[in-house]
Amino acid sequence: MKILKLLFGKIAGCTVLSFMLIAAVSAQDSPITINLVSSKAEYQPGEPVKMQVNVVNNSGHDLIVPQGFMQQEFYLLIKYTAPDGTIIRNSFIGGDAEPGPPRWFQGRECAPVEIIPQGWGSYKVIDDARIFYDLTKCGFCKAEIEVPLVTYFKLEIDQDGNTLGCMDDPGIRVFNPLTSIKVAFEILPEKPAPASLITVKVRGIDGALDNLPVRLYRLSDISVAINEETYTEICDKGELYSLIWNNLVPVASGFTDTTGTALFTNFVKDNYLIMAFVNYSEEYRYLGGFIKASDKNWKKQKPITVTLEPKDEKYWKARSPKNWKKQQKAWEDKWKKQCKKKEKDRDKWEEEQKKWKKLKKEKEYISGRDDEDSDMRNKER
Repeated sequence: MKILKLLFGKIAGCTVLSFMLIAAVSAQDSPITINLVSSKAEYQPGEPVKMQVNVVNNSGHDLIVPQGFMQQEFYLLIKYTAPDGTIIRNSFIGGDAEPGPPRWFQGRECAPVEIIPQGWGSYKVIDDARIFYDLTKCGFCKAEIEVPLVTYFKLEIDQDGNTLGCMDDPGIRVFNPLTSIKVAFEILPEKPAPASLITVKVRGIDGALDNLPVRLYRLSDISVAINEETYTEICDKGELYSLIWNNLVPVASGFTDTTGTALFTNFVKDNYLIMAFVNYSEEYRYLGGFIKASDKNWKKQKPITVTLEPKDEKYWKARSPKNWKKQQKAWEDKWKKQCKKKEKDRDKWEEEQKKWKKLKKEKEYISGRDDEDSDMRNKER
């Protein structure tokens, strides 16, 4: 009798987790089936664990069960066995409820009950079980629902119209607990971020610049917004680069060698700002460039090369007035080459247009001759 009292007033909290796309059924002789369904057999770290719980009366007839049994939040009553064997339960459930005082009917000890029609049940979808359970451990896991259940054969009604089930009911059945089949799934380990070699080349008008300090900053660490649209403005003004260089701790630093190259090995995929301290003049102390997390070489784990070189006329004049005309001529030659290419492309396009117009006229002429021949044949008939 004490066991039955505990069953009515005591429901232990259990845990939930992600599982394979399999339904877990309750014991074969149970009148109620508990199904667990998960969308996937494997989950990435941090991925939402979507699942559902179905509880159905499949006994073939109506059932008399303790009052409130089908109103339980079954998705919170799942026991999760972690890869290391530890048991994880729902973090929102407190201690076990204390059993209430017994009820009596005609000298017999009873409990409130309700009728569950055949085929009736409850259905719940959980978009992310991690809200209720700590599912951070990687590896193969198991989960099952455990809930106590008592069914009665005869229904009693007291003078107030309350439905009761008596403890001495000869047809009483106890399931302690009603259990679903365990469901297995895997939480995959965290994948290391793609790493790559970063090669920084610093160039000036006279060629490679050696023994220059070079620093690597993660953009997320920089409180001031930096993007490619403002890159030119940043290089011209220099105030922001000076602020970063003098106040922020870089993720890596080094010096260029005799070829003007600095190497940074085994860096994980991210957005970076690269800076070199050239100190050519008050206006031109720093050179900068960017590395995007979207760079395809991260995934391929190939070296990423960034070339830092000034692209401003004032810099070239300040750095090497002697070679300014040489640089100016190089830019002019490049511009002329681009113009010639455009002219060549335009000439090619005009030639294609002439061919197309000529072909169109020929087709129109042939079409007109065909119409004239057709008219002549019709007249002869």
